[in-house]
Amino acid sequence: MMFFVGVLLFFMLVYSELIFLMGMGWKKLKPYQLPTKIDYSQYDFFTTVVIPIRNEEKQISDLLSALFKQTYPKELFEVIFVNDNSIDQGKELVEAAISDRGNFRIIDSEGEGKKYALKQGIDKAMGQLIISLDADCAMGPNWLKSLCSYYQQYKPKMIVGPVAIHSKGLFAQLQSLEFLSLASCTAACLGWKHPIMANGANLVYERSLFYEWQDPFNSKEMSGDDMFLLHKVKRKYRMKIHFIRSVHAQVRTKACRSLLSFFRQRKRWVSKSFSYTDTDTIIVALVVLLANLAIIAASVAYFVDAGYLALLLFLMGLKALTDFIMILKAARFYRQKRFLFWFIPMQFIYPIYVLVAVCTGWIGGKKWA
Repeated sequence: MMFFVGVLLFFMLVYSELIFLMGMGWKKLKPYQLPTKIDYSQYDFFTTVVIPIRNEEKQISDLLSALFKQTYPKELFEVIFVNDNSIDQGKELVEAAISDRGNFRIIDSEGEGKKYALKQGIDKAMGQLIISLDADCAMGPNWLKSLCSYYQQYKPKMIVGPVAIHSKGLFAQLQSLEFLSLASCTAACLGWKHPIMANGANLVYERSLFYEWQDPFNSKEMSGDDMFLLHKVKRKYRMKIHFIRSVHAQVRTKACRSLLSFFRQRKRWVSKSFSYTDTDTIIVALVVLLANLAIIAASVAYFVDAGYLALLLFLMGLKALTDFIMILKAARFYRQKRFLFWFIPMQFIYPIYVLVAVCTGWIGGKKWA
């Protein structure tokens, strides 16, 4: 009994220490203030935004509208949509919308899948700086200006941009809260210069990086272009990967519309993780998994013997406290403090969710859209 209790306490204490260190990493990130006056004549780079699309007719309008409102000079950037074998009217909607915009174009992918579409867009890009976007995103008018001005000032090899879920409804709010935990972890680890995650919905990198590796996206995996590229860049340019802590640089993405699509997405995320070789990523994932398994084990022990109630309450309380302190920082930055209402209910759901996601991930997930 003592050994069992000791192991569970050890797992949770290690987890709490990890989250505490992440909180310190968040503090290391300096907020980026967009300059009030910008001399664009000093910009010595051109930017290409690459957006793979696949059956996006129901949500592409928001992205198009947001891109058309960008305050960044149109002569300094282009947007390439790459149609990945869509069977709806998404391609036609884009073509009609960009017909009178010289710095926007759409091409057809000659292969299959998001990674091939991204590669083709990068191959045809004129920009020295690449920004990848997802088709279900939207952003404020200073999004592109903030990313490019940050690059001009610091010249990092890669910029990990902030991403948040903005959708209505209870299920969407629960997803937003869970996504906040991932977003806070992403930023915090970058604060320590030990990046473990990135999101291809808002990722900036020098085009030359893409050609430093034969297979930068790890094409044998259906998804994970962002993560596999990040890990490769990290091994060579770890100190030159930045997180931009600016509300202007944030993009908003939509929540999964159904429980089935949600678990399909998480299944893809977990299945690709078995191909990760990055030590930091593996350690963090293992610590998070063990902490949640500790709560599940304590819950099972409580149902067998009520004497384990104190252990269960202590584990859940310690995890909730450390999680809340961390996620509050992200909620303030992403302006999503209203979702903290669901924080306590999520503490009961999350350990089971993690276990289910890991188990289903073993089967693999091969659809990206």
